[in-house]
Formats: sequence, C-alpha cells, structure tokens
Amino acid sequence: MVSLKEETILSQDETTLLGFINPLKDWVFSKSFISMPYYGPSLHVIFAEDTKCATPTRVKGLLLSIIDKSLLGLEYVGYAHMDIRSANIVLSDREGWSDARLIDFDFCQDAGAGNPMNRAFVQYPPEEKVHKNSDVWMLGIILLQLNVCGTGWTALNCHSDVEFWVKAQLDKLKNGQVSLETEGFFEGALRLAAQCLIVNPGERINVPSIREAVALWVH
Repeated sequence: MVSLKEETILSQDETTLLGFINPLKDWVFSKSFISMPYYGPSLHVIFAEDTKCATPTRVKGLLLSIIDKSLLGLEYVGYAHMDIRSANIVLSDREGWSDARLIDFDFCQDAGAGNPMNRAFVQYPPEEKVHKNSDVWMLGIILLQLNVCGTGWTALNCHSDVEFWVKAQLDKLKNGQVSLETEGFFEGALRLAAQCLIVNPGERINVPSIREAVALWVH
C-alpha cells in the first residue's frame, strides 16, 4: 500500500522552491489504478453482449472513427500504438459505432526507429520490427474478430497461415463458393482484411489508404 504525501518541486534551475500540494494527500491505495476520461464501453464488452452486432454500417463507422480520432494522429507524429485490441477500442455511440477511439497508449513506439517488439504481443507478428504499418495488422485482426468472413481463422497457429487463410476466403467469395447472405461475409471488410493481414509490413495497405477505401463503402 502506498500513502501519497505532500511534495515539494524544484524549478528547472534548482534555485526556486515551488510549493505543490498533492490533492491525493493521505489517500491510501490498496492496488494500482488508472484514471482517464470515460469514452464508453469497449468493443470487447459490446461484442461479448451480442456476437452478431457488427453490421456493415457499424464496421464502416468504427474504422473511420478509429482512424480519424486516433491512428492518423499517431501516424503524423511517427508512432505506432502497438496494443490495438477490442478491449482498447471504446465507443460512446453504441448504435452507429461512429465515435470510436483507441485508449491505452502505454506501449506506443517510434515507428521509424526499427525497434524490435518489446513484449509478448498476442497478435502482432513477433518477428517484425516496429513499423508504421504494424497497427494495420491488428486492424485486420479486429475485422476477423467481428466475423466478417467466418471463424475458421481462430484455429490457426501462425501469422503466415492467417494471411493465407484470409486470401483463400476472398478467392472463394470471388469464385462464388460462399454466399454473402448465408455465410455472413462482408465483402468490403474481407477485401480490406486481406490487404491488412500480410506478414511483410511493407506490403500492407497503409492507414490513409484504408480510410480512402472504407469511405467508399456503400450499404
């Protein structure tokens, strides 16, 4: 347990003492905590409540909102989020999913420094170094988790198998071997997933191009 006490802060030149009153003085915490604005429930919670909630319109709103509110800003400053997953996507608009954003930026990394992965990422390809398109892979995984092309990918054990499987589903769709109506396939999202889920990050679609493609979806 930690008791926070009143602190004194030194100015930059270390010559002037500034009094700082800790607003949490005398509070005692029994465990770690995090404080942040509440933007709504996570995608993980929403999908757990209804596994068939991902309509084409909602998926479009979700992607455009995440890109506009989170990913384009990260790309502008040259960073990658590196922890995109359904629990870190929150939505205040539960009906249209048009106000989604990313939270939990603890593992952001410089996307241009060539850093190796520094933790056991559940879905990011472990062999790649941090790349400006690293987060694109996880957008593809999010699409698969929303069942845009079935659940067969969940039994796969390596990233190259995921890449091959998604492309195979797209080929089946092109050849009329699956039905959008009966199989629940969402063609636009499936095509996008196939462009995101490429093991070589340099060959993946980039974030601005994802936005352009999604903005053209018509339902």
